[in-house]
Amino acid sequence: MACVTTINSVALNHLGILGVAPDTAAFALAAMALVMTVAKGVAGPLCEIMSTRRLLVLGLALQVVGIALFAHAGTLVGIGAFALAFGVGWGVAYLAASVLLLEYFGKDIGSQVLGMVWTITTVAAAGPVAAGAIADQLGTFAPIFYLYAVLMVAAIVPLTLLGRPVLAGAGPFARRPAVPDDGTQGAVAQVPAS
Repeated sequence: MACVTTINSVALNHLGILGVAPDTAAFALAAMALVMTVAKGVAGPLCEIMSTRRLLVLGLALQVVGIALFAHAGTLVGIGAFALAFGVGWGVAYLAASVLLLEYFGKDIGSQVLGMVWTITTVAAAGPVAAGAIADQLGTFAPIFYLYAVLMVAAIVPLTLLGRPVLAGAGPFARRPAVPDDGTQGAVAQVPAS
């Protein structure tokens, strides 16, 4: 999420440094968003017929390719390749991550976990600040994009090792059926006097 937030925040400046006109840079962002929207629509049915974990890995891998292209996307071909790879990757990963959480934790607790995950991603707001600081020191935004690519690869590795969910919602996150309180819960046992 930090990567997407950073791209949307610094794209015009980053591409401007690379010699891309502002209208072309804005078009690249719009194209990326359009591709992402279509990818989300396609990813939903794909989650029904293939491994959601593999789709998430594919989405992250496409984002890695896209972000590497974006670091040096000074031509129309580079910008187009970035918009296509990153847009598809972002759309697929966004949907697949949500579905994967639901598969592993079940629909009852999974939605709560998903809410926590998306709340935690608000840390992504620090991405553009870090990118600006890096660009101020080095004259380019490229290093932050390389960092995001490395972090995505680091996320891909454990995902490839992740097993199948045994039973969605099983384990400590399972929602237990309500037990009627007949007054004996937590009651202290009385010991008869002898």
